[in-house]
Amino acid sequence: MSGYTDWTIKETIQRIDNGKMYLPALQRKFVWKADQIIKLFDSILRGYPIGTFLFWNLADAENIHEYSFYKFLTHYDEDSNKHNELAPFPQLENKEGYYGVLDGQQRLSSIYLALQGTYKFRKYRERIARERKLCINLTKEANKFDIDDENELTYQLDFLTDAEINEPKENEYWIEIKKILMFEDIEDANNLADSISDENEKLKPYIKTIRTNLRRVYDVLCGENKIVNFYNVKQKSLDEILDIFVRVNSGGTVLTKTDLLMSTIVVHWKEARSIFDEFVEKLNEDKKFRFDTDLIVRTALCLIGQPAKVEVKKFNSRVVGEIENNWDKIKQAIEKMADILKSFGFTNSTMTSYLATIPISLYIYNNGDTKSEQAKQNIRTYITISLINQIFGRASNSVIDKFKKSLNEENSFSALMNRYKNDFIITDETLEEILTRNKKDAYSLMILTFLYPEMKYEQISFHQDHMHPESKFNKSELESKGRNWFDIRNSIPNLHILKGDENQSKNDITLEEWVAENPNFKDKFITDENMNFAFDNFEYFYNHRKNNIKNDLISKLGNFYIAETTIQQ
Repeated sequence: MSGYTDWTIKETIQRIDNGKMYLPALQRKFVWKADQIIKLFDSILRGYPIGTFLFWNLADAENIHEYSFYKFLTHYDEDSNKHNELAPFPQLENKEGYYGVLDGQQRLSSIYLALQGTYKFRKYRERIARERKLCINLTKEANKFDIDDENELTYQLDFLTDAEINEPKENEYWIEIKKILMFEDIEDANNLADSISDENEKLKPYIKTIRTNLRRVYDVLCGENKIVNFYNVKQKSLDEILDIFVRVNSGGTVLTKTDLLMSTIVVHWKEARSIFDEFVEKLNEDKKFRFDTDLIVRTALCLIGQPAKVEVKKFNSRVVGEIENNWDKIKQAIEKMADILKSFGFTNSTMTSYLATIPISLYIYNNGDTKSEQAKQNIRTYITISLINQIFGRASNSVIDKFKKSLNEENSFSALMNRYKNDFIITDETLEEILTRNKKDAYSLMILTFLYPEMKYEQISFHQDHMHPESKFNKSELESKGRNWFDIRNSIPNLHILKGDENQSKNDITLEEWVAENPNFKDKFITDENMNFAFDNFEYFYNHRKNNIKNDLISKLGNFYIAETTIQQ
């Protein structure tokens, strides 16, 4: 029957070790940091409650073979091993006494990892992650005073490597907490305290503290303190369990909406979590973008024809099945979209809205042309204007839906932009504002890559570079000469794109010197063959280049540019 039950930590660990407790696939990945685990154990040792758990009793669960469960992590590596191993179904054939964790997974996973496994991570200033185990210094007395600082610990706990554990320390004795978990009874704690004192003369003054700490750890782990208090859920169907899970987790900040969505998807597609995780990692492996699972889910919905609004209840077996059946094609479309954006020079710093990528993936999914120069220019124009005009910053679901409708009816970005022309209009006022964008602005690099589409951005590292170096712009000196140049020094007319190695070699060399040292230097926005590149001629240089850049943008924008500053609706 449903109701509250409690176990000791040792009883709970034994059930996990014996394959009696699992993590339902709807649970998200383990995310707790080492300091969170340390604080949790400090709270346990202080006798603080650690919250109620919610366990799903699998004895009467229906169609359990249709659902996936994962094992608890025993070795966590912040660089690689972050995913739980899938539990084999034979271990779940006899369901009596088996449980799935619905709430409290992060706490319980932390307890198990600390007592039965290792945590590999970097400490401050470490370049290499090292495998560590949770330890306690037995010679440190527990603080007896009230602690105002919530980050202060009562017990001296830390994650240590084997070398750190075995390294002799004056007046300290560190021990892995999991060794205390293995004690048969309280006498083992007393015997170990005597042994430590006998083997190290310098620790004899600490024998009382050592004994007290050992007994305290043993008591909270193995004694009569049944601190793992849980509600025993007996619901039979997966739908009921999912409803409970969503209700429990959507009220707080424990799970993101993406976590809840993924929790729903895995009910119908067992491998979805690992497949999506691996795909996102692959997309981001070169660190140019920061695609996330939420975008992949929303893109997949769009590609199979579903409305853009993401709701948990939408992910029924039919919809998830359609995503699974078309996953290879969906994945290829998203990968191709990412490659195209890289070739355009886009990176995470210029992708002010990743939602703008969804129509590109749909276009590719619908077998749109990505090879011809005109097709590439149309895609480039679409994504650039979408981001400049922040089209996806307001009512994004309706924007995605109407763009999807257009592409499904006529798979053309030219047709889409003309159909929703008001969304893509760039006024003269906007164009003037664009040209004053600062180098550090996300839109500055975006515009520069739009102006220099011929660059092989996917092959070589390129940087924004000042033509007249920033070091030449001394504000007080310029103002004394009546020159209002300081505020425009970082704007687009004084910027261009250089290869990374060229940018480093140019550094703070004056433009006049750079041109002299590089006689083949050409910039398509400098059409005056007799251009004087001296800094004193900056105003003419700036206005000359600004006019040429503006005319080029007007040409590229075509009928999406209007000279008026207002649009007639």
